[in-house]
Amino acid sequence: MAVADHLYRFTLVDIGAYGGNSDGGIFSDSQIGLNLNNEQLNLPKGTINLPGSTLKTFGFFIADDAFKLSNRIMKPYSGKNLSDKQKICNYRFSRARRTVESAFGILANKWRILHTAICMLPETANIITTASVCLHNYVLKEEQRSGYKFYSKEITPENNINQNPTWFPLSNVEECSGNVRDAQNQRNTLCEYFVSPTGELAWQYDFIRRGVHADN
Repeated sequence: MAVADHLYRFTLVDIGAYGGNSDGGIFSDSQIGLNLNNEQLNLPKGTINLPGSTLKTFGFFIADDAFKLSNRIMKPYSGKNLSDKQKICNYRFSRARRTVESAFGILANKWRILHTAICMLPETANIITTASVCLHNYVLKEEQRSGYKFYSKEITPENNINQNPTWFPLSNVEECSGNVRDAQNQRNTLCEYFVSPTGELAWQYDFIRRGVHADN
């Protein structure tokens, strides 16, 4: 179980669960899930303004349908009869979620031992996986520091690659309720933001006009 940033580097990992268990169950029992539910992760404690907007939301992670919707976990709308705004929201969520999927792909392709079952004791397999994650982050950081062209985008010191993410200043501090309705309202707020002049992407409407599925 892992969280990745926009540079494909892992920021949170929890290693050792059995692969046959559900993602949602693993997350609930992991240190990441427990600390997230207890508000012990390094996230803003209150709401923040979305960029260029007065709309407010809690800091959150993007996940897929296997996870429970909450103020801290946003996932796509489900169902077939979705509005165009909801389809765009699903596309934006899926686009963000592909970052962590790509991070896992880079990790496995760089450390090929992860392409097959690790025939060792579970404790040893955990150590190997942990070492692979650390090496993955180190190699990416060094490549990005040197301006290495990574996925057709040149990463240079000028675009702040060597600094930790900076959270927006907090205002009107509130508590995450854990209520599903509040989480749905937050997702609806994001849905509105993604079609607003400050939050939209020029090409997102092409996916609706062409009828392309939001996960593409």
